[in-house]
Parts: sequence; C-alpha cells; structure tokens
Amino acid sequence: MLTKSRLIQLVIMLSLLIGLFIWRTIELSPVIEKNQEESVQSDKVEEVLCDFSEPCVFNSLWGAFSLSVEGGKIIPEQWFHLTLESKVENWQVSSAKIIGKTMFMGKIPIKFTEATNIAGKQQSTGKSMLGVCTEDKMLWRLDIVVEVNGQPVNLYYDFLIVK
Repeated sequence: MLTKSRLIQLVIMLSLLIGLFIWRTIELSPVIEKNQEESVQSDKVEEVLCDFSEPCVFNSLWGAFSLSVEGGKIIPEQWFHLTLESKVENWQVSSAKIIGKTMFMGKIPIKFTEATNIAGKQQSTGKSMLGVCTEDKMLWRLDIVVEVNGQPVNLYYDFLIVK
C-alpha cells in the first residue's frame, strides 16, 4: 500500500535521479563537443577502392600520401612491393598492416623503409604477401600509421582481390 511517507520517499528519489541525470548531461556536454570537434579534424576514412593500376591517394590533414604497387596489381601468394610517397616533409611510417575487411584473416604486418627524399618527395617502400581466400572476392584494408613531426596520422587504403 502506498502511504504518505512512501510517496514522499519516491518523489525525493525521483527528483534526485532527475537532478543527477541533468547534472551529468551538462557536465559531459563540453567533453562530447570537444570529441566531436576532434573527430571532425581527424583524418576522414575515404571509402574509395584502390585498384593500383595507378597510385592511390589518401588526403590527410597534413597533405596527400600516394601509395603504389610495383606492377600495378596484387596477386595472392606472390610478393608485392609497395611505395608510399608524399610531398609532406619529416614523416616516417611507424606501423603498417593489412587487414581483411570482408573476412578476418589475421593482421599482416609490413615493415617500411625509412623515408628518403627522392626528386622533391619523401618515399618509403615495403614488401608483403597475401594469402588466398576461400571467397572469390576479398576486400582488404592497408592501414598505415605515419608520424608527421611526431604526430600520428592514420592512412587507409582499401583494395579488392579477385581470384
């Protein structure tokens, strides 16, 4: 049975919960706005598939990074050579890996050379190999993290391998 004291207790608890909800919402608003501003300023993932018949370009806040494959094609179970280049100065590849997007086949690490200046552009090269997938088509992502003046920049290159 709902007595007068129980009703008062329920109203007090409801008021307390509503007050805490409003206080937490107001307190978190600057953090949420700051995170949204940072995500707007971060590199946008371009949903463009690279076919590597010509260099694939990723535009970051620091500038454009161009990735090319020697021979213009990636064939499973064969070594392929990658070249990452940019007019941006003072950058180095800190990590790189290939990840299956349509099917998880592990993370394939790639070691890139130290970036060197060649004809006004900085260039770094790497070498890798992909396994054969059971699917006829496999979507992959090459995820490269470069450091530009000590700041990490994520570069994403999506590509499709067809048997």
